[in-house]
Amino acid sequence: MKLKHIFGFAALMSLGLTGCSDQMDYHEYRVNDDDFVKRDFGQVGAFATHIYRDLDYDWGQMYGGASLCSATDEAVFSHVGNQIESYYNGSWGPTNANNSIWGTCWDAISYCNLFLTDYVGLEFPEHKLEKDYQDQMIKYNNYEWEIRFMRAYFYFLLVRQYGSVPLITESLNAEDANNAQQASIDEILSLSTMSVQ
Repeated sequence: MKLKHIFGFAALMSLGLTGCSDQMDYHEYRVNDDDFVKRDFGQVGAFATHIYRDLDYDWGQMYGGASLCSATDEAVFSHVGNQIESYYNGSWGPTNANNSIWGTCWDAISYCNLFLTDYVGLEFPEHKLEKDYQDQMIKYNNYEWEIRFMRAYFYFLLVRQYGSVPLITESLNAEDANNAQQASIDEILSLSTMSVQ
């Protein structure tokens, strides 16, 4: 008797699921799909704020508990043999940067270039009838200028640490990025200041 009910329920479920399948307009998005990000204010905002995670910080976590002010005469770190000592004992330099500034900055610059190439000028047609559409568009249009500033800031960090670096202002594939030539410091700084005006 129980087996009969199970088969009947399964048959009913299969009819119910197949009965409306021709009317379903379903598209599955992955979180990192370009189409998924471009269709919503929140997703574009999340992409833009993702770049902020690459900002440098100094809360005593990068240098074994010492703050960067301990590299100057502003403060003294009490523990001997700390990583912060490399700033004043002569071992700090481009090959011993004490942080991952090279990889972090290029990661952030590539995201900035991607945003400025692919995510500027969107109109979000699915949201035009929402009451806060204009407010969201003002916020969205400000992202471009935030991203331009962030790109200039990350270039400043690279130039401060390494001097001449490649000047990349668009999304590149791996081969083009590896073959990029260094630009002069003046060229990088002038383009960076122009891009935030």
